[in-house]
Amino acid sequence: MTGGDLVVRMLREYDVRDVFGLPGDTSLSLYDAMARDAGIRHILVRDERSAAYMADGYARVTGRVGVCEGPSGGGALYISPGVAEADGSRVPVVCLASDTSLASEDRGSLTALDQTSMFSRMTRFTTRVVMPEKIPETIRRAFRCATGSRQGASHVALPENVLSADVDSTQCEPLVYAEPDHSHFPSRRYLPVQEDLRMAASLISSSERPLVLCGGGVHLSGAYVQVRKFVEKTSIPVVTSLNGKGSVDENHPFALGVVGTTGGKGASNKAVEEADLIIVLGSRLNSSTTAGPVFLGKPKRTVQVDCDVMQIGNTQRVDVGLVGDIAATLDVLLEMVEIPGVAGHRQAWVARCRARVQEEMESYEGLMRCEISPLRPHRIVRALERALPAETVIVYDAGTPAPYLAALYRPRSAGRVAVSGRAHGSLGYAIPAAVGAKVGRPDLPVVALFGDGSFEMSVSEIETVARLNIPVIMVCMRNGMYGWIKCLQQLYYQNRFFGVDFGHKGDYCDVARAYGLAACRPESGVEVEKALARAVDSGQPYFIDVPTEPMTDRVPPVRAWQRDMCKPESERIRRSY
Repeated sequence: MTGGDLVVRMLREYDVRDVFGLPGDTSLSLYDAMARDAGIRHILVRDERSAAYMADGYARVTGRVGVCEGPSGGGALYISPGVAEADGSRVPVVCLASDTSLASEDRGSLTALDQTSMFSRMTRFTTRVVMPEKIPETIRRAFRCATGSRQGASHVALPENVLSADVDSTQCEPLVYAEPDHSHFPSRRYLPVQEDLRMAASLISSSERPLVLCGGGVHLSGAYVQVRKFVEKTSIPVVTSLNGKGSVDENHPFALGVVGTTGGKGASNKAVEEADLIIVLGSRLNSSTTAGPVFLGKPKRTVQVDCDVMQIGNTQRVDVGLVGDIAATLDVLLEMVEIPGVAGHRQAWVARCRARVQEEMESYEGLMRCEISPLRPHRIVRALERALPAETVIVYDAGTPAPYLAALYRPRSAGRVAVSGRAHGSLGYAIPAAVGAKVGRPDLPVVALFGDGSFEMSVSEIETVARLNIPVIMVCMRNGMYGWIKCLQQLYYQNRFFGVDFGHKGDYCDVARAYGLAACRPESGVEVEKALARAVDSGQPYFIDVPTEPMTDRVPPVRAWQRDMCKPESERIRRSY
C-alpha cells in the first residue's frame, strides 16, 4: 500500500464517487492508485480551474462534498480560482493538490510552490502532509472543515514522495475510517438557544409588514419545505438574494423574486423598503443583496438566521441573531410563532406586494415576446421558461445572463434550479459547473447559460463534454463584447469604449460540431424554444448559439444603472454596490 492508496481509500470511506482533475508529474502515484481501484470515477478535465468549478457545481446539486485534484506548481495556481469561488460561496469542496518532494524543499525545484500560504486566504483549512501515515487524519480534517458550521473549501498538499511511499497496511488499516456526518452537508443541524428563538418568535408574531429574505444558506441547508411552510403559516411574502434564487417556487402567491442590485425587481426592493421586519435566512447581506440604500435608508427590525456566528450582524444591525441550521430553526419557529390580530394587515401587505410584482413583470411582456433578431435577452429567458422542465438546473455566468435570469426567470419548483458563481463573479464558470452538476445529478436536465466572453474562457471543456458524452445543454448569448463592462463604460465613462469588443469572428457551432456535438443557431425566440425542446428530448450534449442584443442597446435590470441612466452624465457616480 502507498500513500496514494491511502488517499483513495479515504475518499471511498467518504462515499466520494467522482473526482475532477488532470495529471502532472507529481501526481502519478495518486493516479496509479485510482487506476487500481474501480470505486471512484475520475473526470479528466482540460484545465485545472474547470476541475474546481466542476466540483463546485457537483456539490451544490448533490449535497455531497465535491472533490477536485491537480498537479503541483502551475496546476495549484490554476485550480485556485475555483477553490476560492467555492469557499466564498460556502460550498464544501476538497482540493487535493500534489506537491514536489519534501527532499527538494528550498532548492528551487521545478513547480515548487508554497501551497499552504497561497490557499490559506481562500479556504477553511489548508495543510501539507509530510508523512503518509498522516493522510487519513488529514483527509478527515479536510472534510470536517469543509462541512462544518462555517462551510467552504479545504486544501491538502500531497508531496510526491508522500504519495509514492510504501506504508505498512496492518498499521494503517485501523486509521482508515470516515466521519460519516461529514460526507455531506449540512453535517449537523444545530439549533439556536431557546431565549433567542422566543425573542424572534415574538417579533415575527407582532409584525404587520414582515418580509422573509432567503439567501444561499437556504440551499446549503436544503430548507425548501420549511421555508414554504413558514411563509404560508405566517402569511409573510418572501424575496431572495441572487444566490438564494430557487429557495421558493416563484409562482407561489407569496413569492416576490430577487432583491438587490443585479436583477432585483423594483417591486421587490420596494417591499424591503416598506417592511417593518426582515427575517434573513442564510444571507450575508452584502452590497449586492442590500443595494446600499434599500436597507440603510430606513432602519427596520431584523432577525438573522445563519449557521455561521460570524455572519450575524456583520454587515447590518440585527435585533435577534439565531445561530443555527435554517431548516431546523424554521421547524421550531413554526411551532412558536403566533398570528394574533395582525392577520388582516398581513393579507393586505402580501396582496399589495404581489400586485406590484405582477405589474412590473407585465411591463417586460413586450420585450419577452419580441422576435426581432438579434434576440433580446428577455426573449431568451422566456424561451427557457417555456421549453424547459420545471426541475431543470440552469447554471449561468456573471455578466450578460445574470441580471435577466435573476429578474425575469421564474423557477416553477424550489431547489438548486439556478446556480451561479457569485462570490467572485468569474467568467468561464457556467460550462464546467454545469458538467459537475450533470455528473452529480444525471437524472436532471442541466443547462449552461453564458455569454461569448465567458465561452472563450472555457471552450476547452467542450472536448470533455464530447469525450464523456455528458448531456449538458449549452446556450451562448452571443453579443461580441464584454457586455457588463461596456455598460459601465457607457454609463459612467461617457461612452469611451476600450478593450471590450471582440466582434463575431469564428463560428461557435462549427467548434461544437468539430467535437461531434449537435449545434444550431436559432434566429427567433420560437426557434430557441424548439432547439431547447430538441436538446432535452435528445438526451445528448447540445450547443445553441443565440445572436443576442448587446446590453448597451437597452439598460438591463441592474438597479443602479436604471437609476443613473436618467441623470445627466455629470451627476452619474459609480458606487461599489
